Amino acid sequence: MKEQTSKKEREKNMSGLVNKHGRPLSSGGSSEKKPGFIKSVATWIVKVIAFIPLFLASLMEHFAEPGGAGAVLLGSLVFCVGVIMSADGYWQMLGGKALLPFFEYTWLGWHWLPGITFFPPRIWLGILVNPIFWVAIFFSFTTQVLQSFFFNGDVKAISSRSGLNAKTVGLVALITFSIEIVLTFATRNPLRYDDPSMVLGCLLYDCTSVVSAECGYTVYKMLKG
Repeated sequence: MKEQTSKKEREKNMSGLVNKHGRPLSSGGSSEKKPGFIKSVATWIVKVIAFIPLFLASLMEHFAEPGGAGAVLLGSLVFCVGVIMSADGYWQMLGGKALLPFFEYTWLGWHWLPGITFFPPRIWLGILVNPIFWVAIFFSFTTQVLQSFFFNGDVKAISSRSGLNAKTVGLVALITFSIEIVLTFATRNPLRYDDPSMVLGCLLYDCTSVVSAECGYTVYKMLKG
């Protein structure tokens, strides 16, 4: 009899308690119910809808955060484009058609880039098998390195390593910079256009080409972290 009375008292005391959701607790302890079928379906629908935005945000994070794989890849691509823009003038002076179509009447077309096709299966290396292209890249890269040392104030460092005095190194950098300006404006002459907007556009493009590789390398270092 006493046992039954104490059991009723415990149930009476438990009736005033509630769980974290505000539901009353039964005498058997917590009675939280599992989410129903409709709620589970709604949760999965939200996850499916949010997948694309979350994926894009995660992808953007890789490209925006310095040191990420996407950021390094983007910086490398910017540097490669800068080198090609700079090498285009050397390539044309060595007898080739323009690599890029901007402000040009004739150019090689995009088939000079490496590529692959599946129908029919074919792989081609494009201009990469042409040694003249690598000569142009070498001249462009060397010029940009010398300019970078000169404009970043590293003339003393390179002069101590090469055994040349600072004035000689600065003179070499200035000569290579002048040669690149002449080559760039000779291959894409803004004065051949009559339209003022074309003249201005070509002039801006030439100025960008002169410093494109160095700017591309600066972007690469920033994104690499």
